[in-house]
Amino acid sequence: MIEQIRDSWPDLTLCARARNQAHGKELADLGAQVVVPETLESGLQLAGQVVHAMGTPMVVVNRLIERIRRKEYAGLPHETADSGDSQ
Repeated sequence: MIEQIRDSWPDLTLCARARNQAHGKELADLGAQVVVPETLESGLQLAGQVVHAMGTPMVVVNRLIERIRRKEYAGLPHETADSGDSQ
């Protein structure tokens, strides 16, 4: 499907939700320019809430989540929340 969309609209920024990082790499290889692995994101959000509920300040939780994102998203094209740029 990605290849068909890319052929029809070559200038379109193609965003895709992946099941996991491996699926995300497949989608990127097919031409997706922004890929979000759903299992990673839902896991980060849940873990962040748990760590915050244990008393960790949200600013610390957010820094930890961003550090994990940078590591886990390495090799995947994605939008960063702070820059708005595709990585």
